[in-house]
Amino acid sequence: MIWKIVLYAVLGYVVLLAIVFVLQRKMLYYPDGSRLPEASAQKTGLRSWPSVENYHGYIGNHEVENPKGTVIVFHGNAGTAYHREYYVEALTRLGLRVILAEYPGYGGRDGKPSEEVLVGDALESIRLAHQAYGAPLYLWGESLVLNFKNKGTKASDIFRIN
Repeated sequence: MIWKIVLYAVLGYVVLLAIVFVLQRKMLYYPDGSRLPEASAQKTGLRSWPSVENYHGYIGNHEVENPKGTVIVFHGNAGTAYHREYYVEALTRLGLRVILAEYPGYGGRDGKPSEEVLVGDALESIRLAHQAYGAPLYLWGESLVLNFKNKGTKASDIFRIN
């Protein structure tokens, strides 16, 4: 009798682990696939960055005069970049240009979120911002992407000059 109880408990635990393994991506990433129409973005003080066609996120609509640098904001695992427009308001007042980076699979961007995809796309966003605006460049992360160090990525990988 006790063996049956132990067997069912172990079997139930294995089934639970299998379910968690299969659904782990859905438990980690909560993408909102909606994209803010460009007209609505303009009304909230944002515009697509670097362009509407090559959308990687949003940038503040008003250019900062003599910016002290550029901040790239990487949002957390839920919502979209435009849900963080309050960063643009606050950091622009401090004289910083602000880019709200959007992940693949979020905010109307094609793709499916995974660690490799998000880190690769973040590196691409950093390179694009560095090409467009130069230094200083500041990275602001809520949770997901800013684990480059854990992935073995060095600053020289981000700004590699070919």
